[in-house]
Amino acid sequence: MKTYIVEKSEQEFPEEGLTPLAMKKLPAGAIHPSGWLERQMQIALQGLPGQLWKTGAFLQETNGWLNPEKIFIGSWNNTDRPWEEQAYYLRTLVLLAIYTQDEQTLAVVEKYMKKLLESREEDGWFGPQSLKYFHSDDPEEKATMLDLWPGMVMCEAVLSWYEYTKEEVYLDMLHRFFYFCLAIPDEEFIPAKKPGKGFSWLPSIQHPRSCDILPAIYRVIEATGDHALFPLVHRFYRKWHGAASEFMNIHTVNFAQQFAYSTYYSRLAHEKYLHDSACYWYDQHMMVWGTVPRGSFCADENIRKNCTDPRYGMESCTFSELLRSFCYLGEMDMDPVWADRAEDVLFNHYPASYTHDMKKVHYITSSNQVMLDDYLYHNVANSSHMFAYTDTNDRCCLHNAGLAWELYASNMMTSVHDGGICAYLHGPYTAHLTAGQEKVPLKCISETAYPFRDRIRFTLQMEKPCSFPFYIRVPRWCSEPEFFLNGQKVTVGGNNIQGNFFVLEKEWCSNDTIEVYFPSKITVSRNIRNGGITVNKGALSYSLQIREKVNIVVSSRERNNPAKAQWDEKNSAEGDIWTELLPDSDWNYGLLPEEGFIFEELPLPEEYPFYWETPPNIIRAKGRKIPNWTLQDHMCAELQKSPVKSNEKTEDLTLIPMGCARLRLSVFPVIADTPWANEWKKVPEMTLPEERPPIRL
Repeated sequence: MKTYIVEKSEQEFPEEGLTPLAMKKLPAGAIHPSGWLERQMQIALQGLPGQLWKTGAFLQETNGWLNPEKIFIGSWNNTDRPWEEQAYYLRTLVLLAIYTQDEQTLAVVEKYMKKLLESREEDGWFGPQSLKYFHSDDPEEKATMLDLWPGMVMCEAVLSWYEYTKEEVYLDMLHRFFYFCLAIPDEEFIPAKKPGKGFSWLPSIQHPRSCDILPAIYRVIEATGDHALFPLVHRFYRKWHGAASEFMNIHTVNFAQQFAYSTYYSRLAHEKYLHDSACYWYDQHMMVWGTVPRGSFCADENIRKNCTDPRYGMESCTFSELLRSFCYLGEMDMDPVWADRAEDVLFNHYPASYTHDMKKVHYITSSNQVMLDDYLYHNVANSSHMFAYTDTNDRCCLHNAGLAWELYASNMMTSVHDGGICAYLHGPYTAHLTAGQEKVPLKCISETAYPFRDRIRFTLQMEKPCSFPFYIRVPRWCSEPEFFLNGQKVTVGGNNIQGNFFVLEKEWCSNDTIEVYFPSKITVSRNIRNGGITVNKGALSYSLQIREKVNIVVSSRERNNPAKAQWDEKNSAEGDIWTELLPDSDWNYGLLPEEGFIFEELPLPEEYPFYWETPPNIIRAKGRKIPNWTLQDHMCAELQKSPVKSNEKTEDLTLIPMGCARLRLSVFPVIADTPWANEWKKVPEMTLPEERPPIRL
């Protein structure tokens, strides 16, 4: 047996062809979630990700993906007109059906897949005719254009279904579709602008997101060995306009996708500067806008000048897109930093984008977000219903935000290029895969309550002994992990294990076990811009426990009275239903970090893993109210410079994991009695429209 530490895979570019992946995601269906994650999958199944096909306006039997032969001409808001909504939703539903093995959900997926097969044409096209010939909304305008964007998304759903069913017809469908894309005349291939009058903005999305399809093309090339598709990779990449601003792109979803594009392309282009670009753009963007805990950034839908306070959040479906990019980048180099970032976003921010039962979603999720009301004029990039939860509106997040848990489950255990296996994202599961040069079938069982607990037990079961390396990622927050092989402690050599891989290489036998202990300490991180603090322990950061008051309102989209929240008014009889979460306890506290913190482990929730009333852990802290810290624009006013004075009494405060908190205060002012502490100044109730930052930088 030997043990060693690996930072990441250092693979060299080949002279030609695709650079091999350092590790590969297992086929859909090879990993079976268990424990709290299995419960979370059931919550998703019973929530919007699993049930929207029954009620969603874009997912009715009349939609264009189920009626691919029909031509739709009319408003871009025609819910039957086929576009990204159905493809986004199916991308999630396929994986959710596979992981839960729910018969009804599997049947819905199969219905869509059969329609895709029926839509195939001799030239390789599949899918709705209304995307092949996207008609102008102007009845006098006869022009059409080709919209490839929804098909790019649908390719991922089809690949997941192919991995699960192993039916070659789906691989062949994508293979032929890529040749269709190769044959498109240059003037028709992903136009930069909408031709003619009467075209909505929908087909224009394919231009800035043209490289989203690269991972799917690579997977088809690897499955078929067809290198004749290499020119298609170059073709899609050349159509991308590159960085649209000094921060890559001001739009949150565009950034979450685009920062990784050049690195994807480097698999074929073999240029180191392209390979390194994802790290550059991500770090550069986060240096300015990532002033909040655990990998979120301040943008709402678009980043805006001077909007770097934790009250500014992120469009909720951006979390899924970030996770998707992190997982692809992790495959390329086996770099543990992308796994750390994936867990940061998933455990601390993503759960709050939904209600705890995942039956409603909201558009913007922030780190400091103490009131989720149906106000139409919050100080965010969009003036509409941004904070309250819905099960009918916000068309992108409604269909796309549900992907994150499925991506997490898909990438927990991977195969490594040297025949080894890798515990990449940590959680409870059973994985079926092969290992070693002989590709011996094995089953790896991960028993853990991570991230709520700090121990993992891996058990290997196999038909015969086999030699291979077992990679275990050590989170970057853990400096002194402990490992036990069949009950015996294993010596960890080297000083650079934190945030890297610990590797055990030996001849493994059935029922060998590895027990891992990731001890963590309570730490405090500081906000560089204002001196605020966030309390952390292990994979989780913590937020003030704020009691929720649930309020259901009926509200229109009119903005004629922005000074009041809808819950202060008489609700109209007609309109959309929104769920507000209003604070039922005080929130305007600063912390006294010098008083210390006490961690308490509570029973694991049986029903909802991420819920404010039943957190799996708490941290007890001391704090004082800041009376002048009030709401502004129906949001908590921006943080002022710490340390801050407060003459209020010291109180006992309870902090809960951020992922459990939908009403959340996770970046606190620091209270101090020193002479140089600042007086907190009260701000106006509203920011005047002319004082608000413009969307464009």
